[in-house]
Amino acid sequence: MNIVSKFLPIILISTLISACQGSRDIAVGDIPAPVPTAIDIPSKIPTSSDDVAESYILGPNDVINVNVFREPDLTLGNLRLDSTGRFEMPLIGRIDANNKNIDVLSEEITERYGRDFLVNPQVSINIVEVNSKRLTIEGAVERPGVYIQAGPTNLLSAIAIGGGPNDVAKLSEIAVFRVIDGENRVAAFDIKRIRSGELPNPVIYPGDIIVVGFDGFRTTLRDILQAAPFITIFQRF
Repeated sequence: MNIVSKFLPIILISTLISACQGSRDIAVGDIPAPVPTAIDIPSKIPTSSDDVAESYILGPNDVINVNVFREPDLTLGNLRLDSTGRFEMPLIGRIDANNKNIDVLSEEITERYGRDFLVNPQVSINIVEVNSKRLTIEGAVERPGVYIQAGPTNLLSAIAIGGGPNDVAKLSEIAVFRVIDGENRVAAFDIKRIRSGELPNPVIYPGDIIVVGFDGFRTTLRDILQAAPFITIFQRF
């Protein structure tokens, strides 16, 4: 089964907005982007299961299968990475999978088994569930849903992953929700001005929620932004 299609639960925009309303404490200022680590992260979101397997960077709560060829006692299925991205393997103990793709991880496990326990071990790893790095695209797009995101991308490319804006989209009313230092933040963008080069194309990170506006969206979002004009910095809500 295609991994991308397997993990596309749609998050209702009404739930998102209702959770945001009611708060009036908004701080305005430049907010640092939540880059998780200084590693070489792909800039493109994978669009097939093969791409995901090759480029996806593992993180906390992802689930994997580890197969050690002809060693059933060492082969484990449905291993859920803990909150730090680690898991346990027989004989070799704790393995740190955080911020590694499956090729790097399989090479590490192969080396550790080959060092003390097995002759020419063969290790393969499959991704079962993707939980740590998701991109949510909602609102007036052709294919709203939750997508696998290997690493940072930009706003225009992310919206394209959701099939692009539909016929009722308000291109000047794009909201991006992000958690920074444990706080929920929101910023709004005008992609017509981004496309024209008037404004920069902002970076989108795993965990972001993008909502493409529609009729009435600006009114719905007003409680969050306290009727402030749409701006391109993140505000707490």
